Amino acid sequence: MGVLRWLLPSVFAATLWSTPAEAVGTHFVLELTTGLGESAYLHESPGLTAGVSFGTSFKLSFLPVRWYILANLAGRNAYTSGDLSGIDYNLDRRELDVYLSQRLVLPIYGYFRAYGEVGLGQRFTNQTLSRGQALGSLSESSSALLLVAALGVQARFHENFSIGLRGEVAPLAGPADLAAVAAEVYPTPNRIALLAQLGFHF
Repeated sequence: MGVLRWLLPSVFAATLWSTPAEAVGTHFVLELTTGLGESAYLHESPGLTAGVSFGTSFKLSFLPVRWYILANLAGRNAYTSGDLSGIDYNLDRRELDVYLSQRLVLPIYGYFRAYGEVGLGQRFTNQTLSRGQALGSLSESSSALLLVAALGVQARFHENFSIGLRGEVAPLAGPADLAAVAAEVYPTPNRIALLAQLGFHF
């Protein structure tokens, strides 16, 4: 509901000042994304994920498509707790995905366009495990190679403004980590998300 509260007024405002979305004179884009994503722990409910992208675009006059080169940050946090052999535990996990991507945008009709995107980068993970007062807490930081694939649709209502929906997946496999070894709680290395997107073009 929080996403809709800022997205719907934005759509209304955009339609008031809408102009043909030819993107003439714009070479850079800043995008904000937020929505629901797969939890970082197995068997937990989906949680909030958010990101920001910045980059440049170019187009060859004889082709209908436009290319974007983007630098991206995306993050998700997860929390879980439970009991293992009579000992209570709490787990806090924070992930930050940093990657470069290439996007190919294809006009559909009028203001609307679709795109596909592929990115490569690094995921940085930090997690803390607390296991009662007697055992204290443990912390772990790690990083892994990351691949991101996404499909999206956008409505370019104004030369400098767009909204859209984006589905993305970041398949990732890695060795057992701190949580799996110490608390028998297993992470979800994949990140599947459905995101609302707000873009500023300039």
